[in-house]
Amino acid sequence: MISKATILAVAMAVMSSLSIRTMPEELRSLDHGVPRCRIAPRWLTHQDTPCPTFEVQCPDSQKVGDTIVFKVPLLSGGVSSRKPTYKWKASAGKIIGGQGTATIMVDTRSVKVNEVKARVRVGGFPRPCPLIASCSVHLKRD
Repeated sequence: MISKATILAVAMAVMSSLSIRTMPEELRSLDHGVPRCRIAPRWLTHQDTPCPTFEVQCPDSQKVGDTIVFKVPLLSGGVSSRKPTYKWKASAGKIIGGQGTATIMVDTRSVKVNEVKARVRVGGFPRPCPLIASCSVHLKRD
């Protein structure tokens, strides 16, 4: 059996490839008046899509014992009325500041591994937006 979501995704892909600027009401799935979709069709501008795009920035390498800063500098796209939330996890070290914000600091004084990876889940946007990203830092030892 084909799911409603699959039918919606296929219909939107077809409409997107045809550059159709409107979407029939029966194909629309609304979240507070904003079309939700599993793909980003061309008929939506980047600013109008419900899913933002972003990346985590971090240094390539850092000395063991230093504090590493990981940040999401700017969300692009997405619905501007949505306020993003941030949930961070670090593979090693300890998050010493910034949990819940776009920037965290990770203490590496007790780290025994050669790499620290920070992963962020950005919330506040409709599902199924893929809102997880990460960045890894190689640790240098004296």
